[in-house]
Amino acid sequence: MADLKLLAEKEASRIKKELEELEAVLASSPEGHLKCSKRGGRRYYYAVSSEDGVRRAKYISAEKMDLARRLVMRDISAEKLKLLKKDLDLLNGIISGYISDPDQLVSKKINPDHLMLIKDTSPYNKDAVYDWQSSRFEKNCRHPESLIQRTLSGVMVRSKSEAIIADQLYQRHIPFRYEECRMMNGQEYYPDFTILDPNTLKEYVWEHFGLMSSEAYRASVFRKLAVYSGNGLMLDENLIATFEWENAPLDPVYVSSLIDHYFDL
Repeated sequence: MADLKLLAEKEASRIKKELEELEAVLASSPEGHLKCSKRGGRRYYYAVSSEDGVRRAKYISAEKMDLARRLVMRDISAEKLKLLKKDLDLLNGIISGYISDPDQLVSKKINPDHLMLIKDTSPYNKDAVYDWQSSRFEKNCRHPESLIQRTLSGVMVRSKSEAIIADQLYQRHIPFRYEECRMMNGQEYYPDFTILDPNTLKEYVWEHFGLMSSEAYRASVFRKLAVYSGNGLMLDENLIATFEWENAPLDPVYVSSLIDHYFDL
C-alpha cells in the first residue's frame, strides 16, 4: 500500500505547483470582478470593485474588452484556487494519517499468545459466516447494463479487474458482497466488495480504482477516500485499495499477495 502514499504525495506536489501558478495569475490580474447585464438583446459588461466599503461598477467599452477577458480569467482562477486548496487539505490528511507498516505496530502492542485466540475455527464462526453470507443486503441497482463480467461465484461485476478479485476471493473461500450499500455523510456509497474474514469475522471493504490515468478520476478517488476515512474505513486497517493505470493493469499475483496479507487462511 506504500504506493498510495507516494501517489498522494505526487498529487499534492502537482496541486501545490498549480496553486502557485494560479496565485501568480491573480497577482497580475486587475482588481475587481466582472458583471454582465442584458438590455435589448445586447450584453453590457462592468468592472465591479469596492473601495472604502462602497461598491462601484464601471462600464467596459468595446475597445476595452481585454479588461473583461482578464476579469473572467481572474474569477475562474479564484474559484479553481478554492477547489484545489480543498483537495490539497484532503490529500494532506491522507498522507499524515497513513500507516505504512501496521503489522509492526500491532506486533509491538499485542501479545502473540493473545492473537492466537482470533484464529478460532469453531462451529460458532462457521454459523456466523453462513448467516452473513445468506443475509439479504441492499445492492447497487444503478446501470445494470454495465454488469458484463461473470465470476466463478456467478456474481456479475463491471470489469475484468473486479472479476479477478472476486474469483480469487471465491477460490479462497472468503465470503464477499458485491456493491453493498453504505450510508456515509448522508449519501449512498457502493464499495466494490464488502468482505468477511471467516476466521476473525472482521469486515473489510475492497475498492478497485481502475482509471487512475485520468486526473479527474484521481481527484474523485481522493475525495472518496477522505469520506471513507471519516466514516471508519481506514487504509491498511479495514480498507483494501487497488489501483490501475492505462499502461499498468491489475496484476493477479498482486491480488493474491494482498489476500495473503489480510487473511490468514
